[in-house]
Amino acid sequence: MRYSVGMPEKRNAHPETFYGIFMTVMARITGIFSLKKLLRLPKTELIWLAAIFLLPVTYLPAAYTSFELPKVVFFRAVTALLLVSWLFSLRKKKSLKIPRLKSIKWPLILLAAVILTWIISTIFAVAPAVSMFGFYPRFQGLYTWLTVIIFAAVIFLSIENRQQIERIFTAITASAFAVCVLAILQSYGLAWLNYWDVSTFLGRYFGTMGHPDYLASYLVCVMPVAVTNILRNRQKVFSAVTLSFALAVLYLTLSRSAYLGLFAGLLLFILITAKKNGFRNFYRIALAIPLTLISVFALTQVFAHSEFVSKNAFLSRLTLQGENLRSIETRLALWPATVKQILTSPYVGFGMDSFALTFPAFAPAELNTLENLGDYSDRAHNFLLDYAQQFGLPALALFLFFLGLIFASGIKNIFKKVENTHGMADSWLAELALLSGLTALLVANLFGFFVTVTWVYFWLFAALLLRMRAEVVGTGAAHETARTHETAQAREVSTQFLSRKYAGTLFITIVIIAVIPPVMLNDMNLLRSDIAYRESAVDLLGDPGKLFEAATVSPEMSLYSIAAADANTAAAQYFAQQAGKITAYDGVYEFTAAKLFASKKSTKIGGLDATIAGVHFENALQKMPNHPFVYLEYGRYLLANNQPAKAAAMFEKMLSITPDYYSWRDGLETKTPAEQEKYRIFYKLNPDFNKVFELLTDAERKAGNPEKARYYEQYLYY
Repeated sequence: MRYSVGMPEKRNAHPETFYGIFMTVMARITGIFSLKKLLRLPKTELIWLAAIFLLPVTYLPAAYTSFELPKVVFFRAVTALLLVSWLFSLRKKKSLKIPRLKSIKWPLILLAAVILTWIISTIFAVAPAVSMFGFYPRFQGLYTWLTVIIFAAVIFLSIENRQQIERIFTAITASAFAVCVLAILQSYGLAWLNYWDVSTFLGRYFGTMGHPDYLASYLVCVMPVAVTNILRNRQKVFSAVTLSFALAVLYLTLSRSAYLGLFAGLLLFILITAKKNGFRNFYRIALAIPLTLISVFALTQVFAHSEFVSKNAFLSRLTLQGENLRSIETRLALWPATVKQILTSPYVGFGMDSFALTFPAFAPAELNTLENLGDYSDRAHNFLLDYAQQFGLPALALFLFFLGLIFASGIKNIFKKVENTHGMADSWLAELALLSGLTALLVANLFGFFVTVTWVYFWLFAALLLRMRAEVVGTGAAHETARTHETAQAREVSTQFLSRKYAGTLFITIVIIAVIPPVMLNDMNLLRSDIAYRESAVDLLGDPGKLFEAATVSPEMSLYSIAAADANTAAAQYFAQQAGKITAYDGVYEFTAAKLFASKKSTKIGGLDATIAGVHFENALQKMPNHPFVYLEYGRYLLANNQPAKAAAMFEKMLSITPDYYSWRDGLETKTPAEQEKYRIFYKLNPDFNKVFELLTDAERKAGNPEKARYYEQYLYY
């Protein structure tokens, strides 16, 4: 149903009854998903609406990477189809109306510079293949990022009227509704959705995103769109229901960074609304938001141990103790190490999606006391640091400048004195929704990072803001005025090169051959490999061929599962040889290869005897100097090869970079409750930790140090 300016929304006869509300909601939902309406849309628009709606809800339980990989595969495939469909649509037109670009000249120039930095960084990356195709399991390489740009660019160039923007908003809202419903059903035990127990994240909701923080950052990004739909009286009931569900699910994600992002987006929304409409009281409300945040945070610290706070999931999440404090301490250890890494390559960075490869060389020993031993993050948990690590400081400055121009142009458009909406007095709310969504997303990711869905939505919002700035589009009764305005505002570019009978068809055919099959084949192989890896490494079906299949299609996929690799010597051998060609910079690869070559089952691989294990161990130490298990396994290897003194040094080095909880055994009762909890958690996660003392005792005895051997022997039991 369309609404013209000044026309009241048609209402249900009995909205106050439950039946009336239910029927209104159902009418809105069925209206939104009307197949008849959808089939009338141009194919290109139908494809991008399908992508916007389906991307957040896509997942595949059968895959090892159930969430990100299916989304990436779906998005890259649908973008290839979108590109081809758009090219075919151009053949039917005599000209392509390019929006007036003068007003967004600088953002577009900066965008070109930003993309150029991505390409340069990929060329000079430490692992170019990984930076091109992305690191498992993120797949956020140049291939994916350029796909996102193509997707946003086609939408930018294809939008011709206001209804198209409204339909995008509807698709965003409908997708958010579906995501929230799936998250709720999953958490209440619906069998086909509850393949991951919510207890994995201590009861926090994660839905179709795979992690509570990813779900929360997505929700705070799209909620302003639902708010704007309500204020503009468009699908008001459905948007209100979606907003209610989104707030409930957001609360149950317990994501503090997303809460902060939501408040930042809300603050921007209120401030601009107040300025636009002259509502002075709104400024007081806006001032109350940060004051409320500070007050609630302070009170939770004061009453952290009270029953009211400790038994409230939301309030207890704000307290700086236990797991909450640990996550903050982890970032405080992670960020300085990331800065140190950035400063070693400040101009071009290390390449896209390279953090997991390069960070272990800079990881501080402090992380061993905060995270599971040997676990290193594959992101800095701050999108600014992540960006600088990948592309360098100049590239980060360009990106921030581009962001600044996006916001500046959006705000300028909102406050234009002459209404630029062809009679639509509420058009500025649409732009405000996009700006608020971007604000919420960016603030949330100051403590996190972009995943496929949020990165696509980021560029979608940016494209819509630029499109509105370049040329405002009309709707409803003002459509004819809009068409006249478009003629003056747009520049017509001939599409004759596509319209010619044979040349155009040949060009599109070449694009189809060059784009569609490689995309489909590569991504289907990735999914096939991922499913095979799950069957072999996770489901433990005992089928060695599955692991070999995974390693054959995508060798880096089995990179981090030495247990699975050891289960099949043939697959492990193939994997070790192939993976080294792709991720030779990776310390984890060196460590995995070292253990494989040191294995008695693989005395010879590719003509190289087991002594090459020492070379891989030394390489692993250089690339992961604070990884405790490298020292443990290297010590085992040295001890087995009659080098007890050097082995003992490796074991002692391991002890020096890990918590000394082993020394707390006799005086544990004197420790604070928090320290006792750390002790229990450490040994729960590392039940075999004290076996290092057995190895160390043996090494010292063989090295002729009986006193040291007796000293370490006392820690054999805990």
